[in-house]
Amino acid sequence: MALAFNLLHLVTELDHTLALAMQALRPGSLMISNTPCIAEMNPLIPYPALQFMRAIGKAPHVLCFTGEALYAAITRQGLEIVSVERHGTRGKNIRVFTVARKPA
Repeated sequence: MALAFNLLHLVTELDHTLALAMQALRPGSLMISNTPCIAEMNPLIPYPALQFMRAIGKAPHVLCFTGEALYAAITRQGLEIVSVERHGTRGKNIRVFTVARKPA
């Protein structure tokens, strides 16, 4: 099993990170992720506000993607999505809980 809790939005290259997770997994095992999809926030936060905070050294590098872009990246690496859930805030939480399996 590979766990990626509050991590995937902080990596430099999402596809490369997921490819490494895929290599580490045995056939039939799971990757479980709980990842903020920052592109789903108010547009002022991920773009002008986040860029400004980075420029003054108050925010780390953050990838801004939607849930759909995350699912596409996961499946591009050959993982099968088993479950996707959003908890809290009436199912509109930007943190997507995803379970994916490496094919057997």
